[in-house]
Amino acid sequence: MCCILQVVRKLSGEGKGTAEWFTSIGNEHSQIVSFVLTCEECAERLEPMCRGVIDRFAQANQPVPKILYVDRGCRRAQGRTAVETLFKDWVDSGMVLRLDIFHWIHRFDIAIRTDSHSKYALFKSALSGAVLAYNRTDLELLNKTIREKKPGYFNSVSDEDMVRLYVSTEQLKHHVRRDTLGAQETFRLVQIAIDELKGLAGLDENGVSLFKSPEAIDSVWESQQRHLECLQDPPDMNMYRVARTSTINGVNVPYYKGLRGNNSLEGFHKVLPNMIPDGPSPEEEVVQPGQLDPDDDEAYQSYPEAGDNIVTAIPAHITLTTEETPAAHPPAFEDACSSNPLPGFQQLEKFCSLLVEVGLTEDKLSLTTD
Repeated sequence: MCCILQVVRKLSGEGKGTAEWFTSIGNEHSQIVSFVLTCEECAERLEPMCRGVIDRFAQANQPVPKILYVDRGCRRAQGRTAVETLFKDWVDSGMVLRLDIFHWIHRFDIAIRTDSHSKYALFKSALSGAVLAYNRTDLELLNKTIREKKPGYFNSVSDEDMVRLYVSTEQLKHHVRRDTLGAQETFRLVQIAIDELKGLAGLDENGVSLFKSPEAIDSVWESQQRHLECLQDPPDMNMYRVARTSTINGVNVPYYKGLRGNNSLEGFHKVLPNMIPDGPSPEEEVVQPGQLDPDDDEAYQSYPEAGDNIVTAIPAHITLTTEETPAAHPPAFEDACSSNPLPGFQQLEKFCSLLVEVGLTEDKLSLTTD
């Protein structure tokens, strides 16, 4: 579950200014399960959406989700968090909350002088490497596939240099799984990175420190330590599924799809504002379907004046783990077009049909694969 502000800024007409937050819930298949526009981000406003999702799962005879990733509200000193209260039925049935690693890492930005600092990317890479380790078995298989391109040459290259020089970031992302290291190991590695960058290693070519001050980064790090347990994968839970099999230099390697975190929602939220056209300005007139265009209407013609856009940022250190991460092939949810569709599908179908009719009226319906 994740929220964003940019979408509501596209509201125009009578709806302009009536909402502040766009909150959505997605599943492991990168599908949007539900979303809502609210005037404020609070449990009271989000409760109808959350209750609706819980009821839909129950009516469709779907199992309770095992894990819910959030960008905040994962832990509280006493009692339930707001998110735990919203999903009380699921939490009581065993669902656990986890904090999205991406959001946790960016919480350190408050102590960073500027994201254009030459050591900024290094620090973020160190934080990521402190939480997640590359699976050794997957990395060895990927190295093997790359060596097959030039066996005589690459056989003399070490595994470390293969990853640093010849394995791309995209290959690491899609063919090598990552596992969480545990709260204690994450604490140790983050502390080492912060201590190093508070010294000379954290200065740029002009002698400017990455951090605003040692006290600033220490304060942020102290406040974020309580979330270390929230970053770890639950025991015995598959965090990847095999989307397909790719062939690289004659060797078959799995193409993994990660199930961890809010990445799919973040991507959806990033492109959604660009999919929504800007509303008309106060000077523009909106022409409804069936209404004559001003250029074709004689009533308008009497007023002529009315018409006047290989990443090589490999971490300096790569932590490996020998722990296996089984591939998962979870069954898809029951299709909406099956004999037992989710409630409300008929109304959605009518609404989409109406949109198509409106688009066809003025020949403004277009389809794209972009």
